[in-house]
Amino acid sequence: MVTTDLVQKGRSGQWRDVWGWPSLFTNPVALGQAYPKAIYNVLAMIHRLVGTRVEATRGGKTVNCFASADKKTKRVTVLLWNYGCRIPEGGVPVDYATRQAVVLRIRGARAFFGAHWVRFKRWLVSRTVSNAYYLWKHKRLNQRRAALQQVDHGSFRIIHGKVDIGFAMPPSSVSLVEIEAGGEP
Repeated sequence: MVTTDLVQKGRSGQWRDVWGWPSLFTNPVALGQAYPKAIYNVLAMIHRLVGTRVEATRGGKTVNCFASADKKTKRVTVLLWNYGCRIPEGGVPVDYATRQAVVLRIRGARAFFGAHWVRFKRWLVSRTVSNAYYLWKHKRLNQRRAALQQVDHGSFRIIHGKVDIGFAMPPSSVSLVEIEAGGEP
């Protein structure tokens, strides 16, 4: 792991970024400043996990997760990834690259949150979101778009002691969900 991409001089004599490096940032020599790459944004998501790890189970074959809960702040954080992808190697291509519907269910929600409603926020890293390479390729790269993007928020009612929160995850993406006690919408 390195901090920035390698840069090379192109035929025109200008420096260009070489994206294949497993780096946290783009090279500022090539792009004028260091933009966060997708791997940096995923590490930022991991850093936002709070409290103690709690049991989390998956329901689909390409989505997996782990979760943590902090009783003091009454916050649950969940990191999910859809590792569905296209595998073109080995003869016949295999396509697991589907958008997956995800439902987070928190049992004992009323007791944990001490409320009738919860608020949630979701951040995403995918092919098109929080991904400097995609933005650069489509000439839309700027610091705000390259940073970790919040893509969803809302309020959900706790019913019969549990709360269900649903959303869709694109293939080869990572989401961070924060859930905390909150008022009615």
